[in-house]
Amino acid sequence: MFLGRHTCLPFLFDDDSRRSVPQLAALERLPPSILLVGDRRRVVRVLHHLEEAVDVAEFCAEAIGPHAAGRVAVGFGSRRGVPVLVVETQMGGPATEIITREVLDESFHTTAPSAVIRVGSCGVLAELEPPPEVVVAAFATGWSAALEQGRHGVLGSRTDPDDNPPVLACSDAVIEALEDGVAKTPADMPEGTGGVLSKDSLYAEEGGRIAEAMIRLGCIATEMELATIGPIAEEKGAAWGGVMASAGWVPQGEWFDRRRVHRNEDAAIDAALEAVCILAAD
Repeated sequence: MFLGRHTCLPFLFDDDSRRSVPQLAALERLPPSILLVGDRRRVVRVLHHLEEAVDVAEFCAEAIGPHAAGRVAVGFGSRRGVPVLVVETQMGGPATEIITREVLDESFHTTAPSAVIRVGSCGVLAELEPPPEVVVAAFATGWSAALEQGRHGVLGSRTDPDDNPPVLACSDAVIEALEDGVAKTPADMPEGTGGVLSKDSLYAEEGGRIAEAMIRLGCIATEMELATIGPIAEEKGAAWGGVMASAGWVPQGEWFDRRRVHRNEDAAIDAALEAVCILAAD
């Protein structure tokens, strides 16, 4: 099996040693709720919010061997009895596409995943009042390989950055659950729901051009992965969406200190996990 070599997932189901992880032995397939995070350190942060948390890549390396560890961080646990898988997608669209396709491959699921939620960071328009510190995505747009494949059936030619990219609406149920999840988090901070611009570059290197593009496209935040995750989730029949922690304001280049970013990330993680529980109950 070629799929899964990056994420170590085949070893979870091809080797009897997985049965030493009771949750996986009971499920026999991946959990229906999946959180995708860009940074392997954020996988660890999510695991701190889960019960019966397991660092799956670490388990594979110890129980099966170093060859089974995979290239990305993978974690597993539950929130109020609802099983959740969390996977590092790394940074930007290309890596995200490969890893998302592996995680959502039919060989790892008896039915389509019920929800795929990106949990990450973003730059937010400073003109918003008040500027949100947690953003729930209403739609994703941007110039990503996955969107272009959906448009052309192949990778296609380079999209002219002066043209408007395609827009993909997040699943209504996920948007509503994430909004409810934000409201239930302990943190009291401004939040907003709106469009998200994804692109394979940093937030502030183009100065005001990013802000201008965001305003033209009706977006309130910019990040790197959601417009890649959306088309793949839809192709696999999964509801999808995203909740992101503000890391700074666009276009001023005002980036928050680590403590503030961590607070926002914890709020985004809590919102995503609350949303998973809400969706599982519906």
